[in-house]
Amino acid sequence: APPARPIFRRYLVAAAGMAFLICGGVFTLNALVDPLWYLGGNKLFPRNYPFNERVAKTNQFLAAGPASFDCLVFGSSRATLLDARRIHGHRCFNYSFSAGHVGEFIAFARYADAAGARPRLVIVSADAENFGERPARPPNVPPFIAVKQAPPGMAASYLSYDALGFSLATLMGDRFSARFYDGQLAGDVRPEMRSYQFRENVVAGMTGATYGGGAVADFAGLRAVFPAARVIGFVAPVSGAVIAMRQAEGSLPGLLDAIHGAAPVFDALYDFSVPSAITADPRNYYDDSHFHRFIYDMVAGVMNGERADFGLDVKTLSRTDYGRAYAMGLARTNGRGE
Repeated sequence: APPARPIFRRYLVAAAGMAFLICGGVFTLNALVDPLWYLGGNKLFPRNYPFNERVAKTNQFLAAGPASFDCLVFGSSRATLLDARRIHGHRCFNYSFSAGHVGEFIAFARYADAAGARPRLVIVSADAENFGERPARPPNVPPFIAVKQAPPGMAASYLSYDALGFSLATLMGDRFSARFYDGQLAGDVRPEMRSYQFRENVVAGMTGATYGGGAVADFAGLRAVFPAARVIGFVAPVSGAVIAMRQAEGSLPGLLDAIHGAAPVFDALYDFSVPSAITADPRNYYDDSHFHRFIYDMVAGVMNGERADFGLDVKTLSRTDYGRAYAMGLARTNGRGE
């Protein structure tokens, strides 16, 4: 009989070779799909679905050079559809991510500051969720952001089962996000999601809250990170139906109190949720919380000073006039424009 040791050695060599091939294959597939944007996004086709935007956006930001940006955008998934290239006179980076909250924006702003960003302009979404008095969910701030270190290495990230599962699902077209990022990593909406789809969970998450002014200190804290920057706040558009529901449940006055009370923190504060023909038309949004990219091009136009036919300039309004504009909008659109 042959010696046992050479057989065992051959087995180890074969097993090591197989493991190397598997790991190499996993890494190569993940690198090609590139869900965390270490290499600039998907190399197989120009569609990048959200995986972990907090990490992916940071990889994109660091690779491009933080000091090269003189404008930063912070916001939730709604703000990801604002094309930063539309902000004129600035090189702007959109650091928005799903379910983003102002308490998290502060941590990412401090990270950007430590990385060398010196923005002249900061744009931040001041949506209703920031003013809610519901029990706050724990902040979702990656540990490396909190301690201002480099993101996890590409090798470790792309040898994980999570990344592999995401990459395989991407190749099979089995992604459930309505949003994606194009080949330039600008946010957009999948063509098949262009028509409005009622989602009960979306509407439920936007109603039934009470609102207060506690977020004012958070917005002031964000501003303090970049004290020399001009800071623009904006309330992203939501469907007129949601505003009508807030009015019916009695939460709308408290929300308007909170937003109006936050206005002094900003150099400009625009509210695009006021009921209008735009927020009443379901062709402009794919669910009651997310409007299409072409609507955010209009938002950028307002911020650029190129148009004044959308939204409200909250800082120019008294609280009474602010509430009156909402009441008139609800009356004109019948909640939805029906």
